[in-house]
Amino acid sequence: MLTYNERIELREKLINGDISLELAKELYWKDYKEGQRSWHTTDWKERRVKILKEKCEICDSIDTLTIQHLSHPKKYSDYEREITRKYTQIFKEANSDIDKSAFKKHIVKNYDYIAVPLCTNCGDNRPNKRVRKLPQYRCAVCKHEFDEPIYKSLDELITIFYTDEDALDVRDKCFVSKDKWKNNHNLSNIKYWLQRKSQNQR
Repeated sequence: MLTYNERIELREKLINGDISLELAKELYWKDYKEGQRSWHTTDWKERRVKILKEKCEICDSIDTLTIQHLSHPKKYSDYEREITRKYTQIFKEANSDIDKSAFKKHIVKNYDYIAVPLCTNCGDNRPNKRVRKLPQYRCAVCKHEFDEPIYKSLDELITIFYTDEDALDVRDKCFVSKDKWKNNHNLSNIKYWLQRKSQNQR
């Protein structure tokens, strides 16, 4: 198990891009034993003597001392997600863009588009569908009530995406892959994997 300082050093290397994600995983889990806890290690016991005192530093009391955590470090999965997102963004920016019409053909061929219902008043994508009350839909944002929601067409979504890839309208994972996995994707995911596929075919 890595020591506290070794973990900090590993984190900095990941953030700075000095090592790959796979190598970081290998180093992080090296010598890890199932059930092992960091507070049972020699590293923690040595640091505990320096950090924790035998009395309260505010009132000098020695009765019922309780450790309070003022902050919590990120989990490994949080760092992994952060690095993965950064790598994905760099990859997308470094590779040639995909023609809009080719992008649509790829989507139609490989994904089923499940349109997200939208509020007819404000366009929000979170209207509540009611079972026993009419009108059937009620918007959670503007409180507007309506019977039939509106939907954005595939062409509309792609147009918005090519204008602004971070737009709220294109973040929903409303595309279901036609393969056996039936995974949900948004347009950003689809573009990334199409770019990966195009690069591998070169």
